[in-house]
Amino acid sequence: ATTGKVDGGAAFSGTAQYFQLSDSSALSPGSGDFTVSTWVKTSVLNSATHWIWQDYGTNGNDLTLLRLTANKFEAFFRDGGGDFANASQTTALSTGTWYYVTAVRNGTTARIYLNGTQENTNTNALMDTITTNGSKPPAIGAYTFDLPTTYLWNGSIDEIRASNTARSA
Repeated sequence: ATTGKVDGGAAFSGTAQYFQLSDSSALSPGSGDFTVSTWVKTSVLNSATHWIWQDYGTNGNDLTLLRLTANKFEAFFRDGGGDFANASQTTALSTGTWYYVTAVRNGTTARIYLNGTQENTNTNALMDTITTNGSKPPAIGAYTFDLPTTYLWNGSIDEIRASNTARSA
């Protein structure tokens, strides 16, 4: 545990730390909406990818994802057929700063919010049902679909929340 934005948070060193949650159909968006939001503070800005939230389905295509890639937070949603919508924020980031990041799937549109402001959207009318429950449980702070675990978060995560509704921030 570490000092979080709201209370206690989790510190990740970028080497081997992550949380794996219980698999649940309640976190699978299906053909509906989905939101994951959290306070994050990154310790590094580089060209690497660092995952904050991931939830895969059993086939390897179905995915809900919030990550930092190429120094941008990205909301990424992909259905079982491989069709996806993603949106990346545009504000320049700094290390050691807390950001409230929200990734939203609203129908066939991906939205990304930073500190309560919508920064970007992307729509793919082909994106369909996303079924993430199955054999691969959700994870916080890493890519865990295949071993070895990669794309580890380096920084702090606090107050993460996932829900089957489209929130605005």
